[in-house]
Amino acid sequence: AKLQVNGSATFSGSVTTTDLIGSSDITLKENIQVLQPKKINSNYKTFNFIGSEQQRVGVIAQELELEHPEFVRTDDNGIKSVSYSDLHSAEIAYLKDKIEKLEELVNKLSR
Repeated sequence: AKLQVNGSATFSGSVTTTDLIGSSDITLKENIQVLQPKKINSNYKTFNFIGSEQQRVGVIAQELELEHPEFVRTDDNGIKSVSYSDLHSAEIAYLKDKIEKLEELVNKLSR
């Protein structure tokens, strides 16, 4: 069976997949700009969701939202979620930028 949802869907529990694909075709995008990498003040924590014994790792949406509201979504009931794909992409871009700058510095110093 094939599930197709146009809009948002909420699942409680785990969603297991062999692959997770995000739409990235240029024809679906507008206002495309080069990302200016910046440090993201993400304070990762370990926690359990209420009613679960499983320890998880992540951020607290309300804390992240104070400085980086672009990564936080709020549903109709006021429950906050984090777009981890956007958050991690921004963090990777920042780290990539720092690595490139360090490589440039090392190359200058080794000459």
